[in-house]
Amino acid sequence: MTENTKTLQILAKDIKLLYVEDEESVRKSVRDTLAYFFNYIDVASNGEEGLELYKKSKYDLVISDIRMPKMDGIELTKAIKEINKEQFIMIVSAHDESNYLIQLVNLGVHSFVSKPIDVDILIDMLVPLCKIINEKNELELYRIQQIRFNAIRELLSNIAHQWRQPLNVLAANLQNMEMLHEFDQLSEEQIHQSIKKSMKLITQMSAVIDSFRGAFDNSTIEEDISIQKSVESALKIITDMLEAKDIVVKVDIKTDSIIKGRPNEFNEVLLHIINNAIDAFEKNSIKNPYILIAAHKNDRTAELSISDNAGGIDETTLQSVYEPYSTTKFKSSGIGMGLFIAKTTIVHHMQGNLELKNVDEGVKCTITLPLKQKDLMH
Repeated sequence: MTENTKTLQILAKDIKLLYVEDEESVRKSVRDTLAYFFNYIDVASNGEEGLELYKKSKYDLVISDIRMPKMDGIELTKAIKEINKEQFIMIVSAHDESNYLIQLVNLGVHSFVSKPIDVDILIDMLVPLCKIINEKNELELYRIQQIRFNAIRELLSNIAHQWRQPLNVLAANLQNMEMLHEFDQLSEEQIHQSIKKSMKLITQMSAVIDSFRGAFDNSTIEEDISIQKSVESALKIITDMLEAKDIVVKVDIKTDSIIKGRPNEFNEVLLHIINNAIDAFEKNSIKNPYILIAAHKNDRTAELSISDNAGGIDETTLQSVYEPYSTTKFKSSGIGMGLFIAKTTIVHHMQGNLELKNVDEGVKCTITLPLKQKDLMH
């Protein structure tokens, strides 16, 4: 066993691979070799099949032949790069296909290996590529942790804000009872009313905790999600912040839609987008800020849009806001918009799409998601 073979076993074990090859004998042989290193491999027999798999899952590396039926390697590479321009791709090519290589280099292919595939050469080429992929994944994980840490910080800030008023009322209520007792004026009816008022406040505070816990729990189980209830839940969490900043929120959801996914992740997406608007209002000193949330059904999808009048995003930044290290916030924040997480959640976890564009006085974020089967329109 060579040194690179041992190294690749370590580097590749957690990397998710999509392998696309139309020749059955080659596909089986190479797949068996790759399985020695990669724990997660999906296999496709042509470019069209490979693209369908790619749309349904997230892959760290794609290895594809050039010449294939239905969709060749160049067309597949173009389609993948349109979805994710940072995708790592290795192309397998015959010696008489060198005229295609310039096109593939221009498309951003990271590596090439010649047919017939020499296993030692393949291993030698995969080692540096897998090192880069692992480094990128570690940076992305760190970035996600940063964003989620910021979300937790905002969560605690919102809890403190929403608890401050009821705590002040509770304190005043207790002090009032103490004063009445000292002056021997505390009646049984006053005690009853004070307890009733205090319990109402405690119930309200408990509901705040339940709302926050529901939005940020760690459940990985997919459930039915009501878009209307998700929007209401997200707004409930930040209602005090919206009121404090005089931000008007209009909700136009005439017909609810049921989608499938992880409620906590979907709530995080909504909160990311709304909080981006709130930050933009403050940054751009917007007068009369408002957010419009609308939703409707199509034949097979639900469409949810969140629009604001926060001034928009410059076009150069707009092209890169989905990248994991992009930010449109102040440098002092150092946190970024979290749109990388939002897009990843919607596209890869919920098989939908998320688009951002400038409209009128601000930005419109449109989320398109497949309806749950029984909620499809007939």
